[in-house]
Amino acid sequence: MTAIPDEWSPGPPIDQPLNLGVVGCGWVAKAAHLPAIALLQAHGWPIRVGAVCDTDAARRAAAAERFDDARQCENIDALLATGVDAVLALAPPSACPALCRACMDAERPVLVEKPVSYDAGELTRLAGEVEQRGAVVEVAYNRRHQPGLARLREAGALDWPIDHVLARMWRVNRRQEDFYPGTIVHVVDLLLHLFGPMEVAEVHTGPLLSGTSIASWVRAELRAGAGAGAGGEVTLDVRPTAGRELETLEFVGDGHAATIAYALAGWDGPVAEAYADGRPQLALSKRGDDGGGDVYLRGFVNQLAAFAHRVRHAAGPTCTVRDALHTRQLCDALVPPPSP
Repeated sequence: MTAIPDEWSPGPPIDQPLNLGVVGCGWVAKAAHLPAIALLQAHGWPIRVGAVCDTDAARRAAAAERFDDARQCENIDALLATGVDAVLALAPPSACPALCRACMDAERPVLVEKPVSYDAGELTRLAGEVEQRGAVVEVAYNRRHQPGLARLREAGALDWPIDHVLARMWRVNRRQEDFYPGTIVHVVDLLLHLFGPMEVAEVHTGPLLSGTSIASWVRAELRAGAGAGAGGEVTLDVRPTAGRELETLEFVGDGHAATIAYALAGWDGPVAEAYADGRPQLALSKRGDDGGGDVYLRGFVNQLAAFAHRVRHAAGPTCTVRDALHTRQLCDALVPPPSP
């Protein structure tokens, strides 16, 4: 089995410094985005965090401490006034649309954490505003940027008619009311990214978890478009309280099979593998911990690198608010969103 090489797939660093502002210094910032920034810095990328913003003073201070000269701001207006080049909006979905609008008003590109909003109507309005202004609003769906997936595609390991995809997203002891709308979006976005529009054929749900209003499991059958080959079908299996954590996409076709696995904590299997006519075509092991909780294997590093390149070359986003809207609409067809 071949380990993912030390040469990172983000490619060469940007050729000009990039001054970032970070809005929202909670769990997703600490666990993913801030370590991704630090890893790029360690590999010679001229990225700095010039300002951080959070409503909680302790979270602001902790984030600023990671980046020596970061200014602490209480709101988005104060952060934008520091002159940052671009913004990472890592706040809860209820706050993200307003943050995007503030960045657009200031003509600053923004990478906004998924799902942007649980409200399809709000996403529709925001998508229209972004398109009318020609603004750069990139949605942070990190699964698109997994290096294991990139290696499969580069090797041509998905360039054959795919008859069936089994997508599994299992978690342990996740009983939050917004589990399905906030988590299922990851795999739905990746499926739409790979195969294009889909329609829901069937949805089955298990009994409610004790003391909650969420189903113990959701299993859905979807029909994929031409991108998955004739008759492409997708089975989606999502469980908030499974016996183990697992997130995989398994692709099957005549004489071919491939798997992409998300590098969840404790996962020690391959992150990508492919077979053709019974022979291994590609196998990538999980590299040792990258010092940032596997944020490289999970796509956060490549995602930030791609965003930095687009900002510096004035290019448009690859995952748009319109894409996030399509993901939201398909998710809502599978599992209704939480009440406001």
